[in-house]
Amino acid sequence: MPDRDTHGKLVEAWLRFHRDELCQKLDAVFVFGGEGVEIWCVVESQKHYERLRRLLVPLEGAFRVDVYPTQPSKVPGKKMEDPPPSLCENRELRAFLEDPFLRFERSLEDLGIRGSIFPPDELMKRRLLAYAEQLLGWNERVRRYGSDLPELVAVASDPARPGHLRRMAAGVCRAHARELEKVVRKMKKELTYAIPDPSDGREPPGGSEVGVGAGDPGEGAEQVARAAGEVFRGVKRFLHPERHTVDVNDLHRPGLLESVEALEGAVKRLGKLLDETRPS
Repeated sequence: MPDRDTHGKLVEAWLRFHRDELCQKLDAVFVFGGEGVEIWCVVESQKHYERLRRLLVPLEGAFRVDVYPTQPSKVPGKKMEDPPPSLCENRELRAFLEDPFLRFERSLEDLGIRGSIFPPDELMKRRLLAYAEQLLGWNERVRRYGSDLPELVAVASDPARPGHLRRMAAGVCRAHARELEKVVRKMKKELTYAIPDPSDGREPPGGSEVGVGAGDPGEGAEQVARAAGEVFRGVKRFLHPERHTVDVNDLHRPGLLESVEALEGAVKRLGKLLDETRPS
């Protein structure tokens, strides 16, 4: 995070990086020090990397600006070619995606015939693969939004910062919180097709107003970051559990739906706090 001695122009460039959603297109770390900044980034999109370079052009000459781009490693076979076994063996998800093999298997069970689970056909394989890729994409967005919010809120809440930077940071915070809430809502909807509701009528973790942070947006942002980290790890466990054979009830142990609901509640509370504490 830029400290109070960081020049306002450098802070503004960092805020614009987030305002323009480049933070979702480039996995980057800004390191501020002295009269300049170092930016370490993974170039996932050449187009967005060029946008970052254009954003930095006005700073060059007046400040030290060092950019260290890294290309993603292109390991053969790294791209997911088959859906994870955890999805192939998930009866609830396959039923939702209208797996004809699962319907046939259930008809056999109704007749008292026990057989092994049929492998999904090519169409089902593609559907499961698309489901996994979509979930991973959302999960990465959750990670980036969640990890960025505490630093952005800290700048927006710092009375020692210039007013225009605080207002700009506050606007970015609200935009990030809104987008994160949208992503979490989509993720929650899709996960309910694969994980039976474990709440049994209990109030979900996100439904309580406890732990808002006594009206402190900084603590609210930290809660969002922690909850986003839990969701990120939970999705990884959901797709790639430690055990090869997966029963759907095992998915309750990581509490993935509960973690998603907790994150949803934390983001909503942070949004309210940001609205209540707008910088002048």
